Amino acid sequence: MDNDAVQRGRSPGSYEVSIDLRKRIVKMYKSGLTLLDIALKLTEEGTPTARDRKWYQGTIRTILHQMGVSTGRYKVPDFIRDIIMEMHQQGMGYNQIAKFLTEQGFKNTRGKKRWHASTVSRIVRKVVDGEEAEDTE
Repeated sequence: MDNDAVQRGRSPGSYEVSIDLRKRIVKMYKSGLTLLDIALKLTEEGTPTARDRKWYQGTIRTILHQMGVSTGRYKVPDFIRDIIMEMHQQGMGYNQIAKFLTEQGFKNTRGKKRWHASTVSRIVRKVVDGEEAEDTE
């Protein structure tokens, strides 16, 4: 096959997002919005992606990383951690605690308003072990 064959697909760089939009995404993230919040907001606004599709958390994460912004998981606020520990010390199970947090609309470590017993368990374990009770799996 000849190396001078017709190029297929888009040209290099055509998937790029404008610098203004990149800066806006960084600003939104630094204001406290989660990756999911940003993706949903941009999709709802009709802001076009580089490939004219809907926005995803992974796309937002990639843009932030390209802009030099680290994106660990959403940090569970101290007051939620305190609620979890208090409920745990009162003898409530992880499923009960997760159900309560979901019903109250608190965001989990992924920034979503749906809690799972495994997430609650991990936070309790980290607090008991004396680690930071946030993010990593």
